[in-house]
Amino acid sequence: MTSCYRVVITTMGKDFSKHVVVLVCNFVDALSKCWAQFQLDLHQRLTYRFVPTKFKVLVPCRVDIGHWGLCKVNLLTWIIIIYDSAAYLKPTDAKFREEQVLPLRRLFPLICSQLSYYEISNRAPRKPLYCMKAVRLFPCQFPQQDDETSCGIFMLQGIENIMRNKDQQWNWNKDTVPELRKDMAFKIFGCSIEED
Repeated sequence: MTSCYRVVITTMGKDFSKHVVVLVCNFVDALSKCWAQFQLDLHQRLTYRFVPTKFKVLVPCRVDIGHWGLCKVNLLTWIIIIYDSAAYLKPTDAKFREEQVLPLRRLFPLICSQLSYYEISNRAPRKPLYCMKAVRLFPCQFPQQDDETSCGIFMLQGIENIMRNKDQQWNWNKDTVPELRKDMAFKIFGCSIEED
């Protein structure tokens, strides 16, 4: 886990109180060092072109009312794969989750266009891309939850397995999910957090 420092700034308005949370992680420092290798002076014009080597983006998505799923966006094939631990609830309606991630399907082409991704990576689609295709995995391709509250833990395990190139088939029993919840809570909250 990355160390993380949190600063909470409270602004009192006329009718509301707003909390601003600023997160500074060592990931940002690593990214800055990587950037400095290509661009020593931040005020100069950018002279190097970046060619992305990773073409998949993992996006945790909140769909329905409180249900979490995972989307893997492939910027090479322009397809979004939906990992859904509750796919068995609507097994006959394949378009159900695709419609729920429609904002993501429309947003990614716009983000790529604004960031000049198409020009930099030479991966421009044959025709202008306004909406990416979404495909939901079948229930047999991604483990299914047996209750209504475990979608978040299934999503986190899916992310971990994708990042480690592990198979998405795992066998959990009733006791596994509570144990994993505790384990992940310690991992998440175990990093150093300072509040001012």
